[in-house]
Amino acid sequence: MSINERIRKRRTELKLTLQEVGAAVGVNWQTVQHWERKTAPRRVILEDVAKALQTTVEYLAFGTGEGCPPEYSARAREVARLFDLLPPEKQRLLYAQAQVLHNPDGFRFGHDALDG
Repeated sequence: MSINERIRKRRTELKLTLQEVGAAVGVNWQTVQHWERKTAPRRVILEDVAKALQTTVEYLAFGTGEGCPPEYSARAREVARLFDLLPPEKQRLLYAQAQVLHNPDGFRFGHDALDG
């Protein structure tokens, strides 16, 4: 299997559109389509492609290693995929909210937050 086939395979396994992968990597959908049909992504961008496809550079380039880290559930991978599609300012806001939800006792709200 070629790198082009592995890119397409991972994208379709994750049920991602060409547009979603392109947005995550910072290219247009036609570029992603070109990677799937003709030429491989440039080496400097391959890490971003692997991240968008939730896999490793090793898997995309050589077909070795896992296509997806087994230690993460499908739901966790989907959350990570959606997070990566957000613009940086929204990622920061969502990350801050996740910290609050994870440790609500570590944050103070209301009048106590203003007093202390």
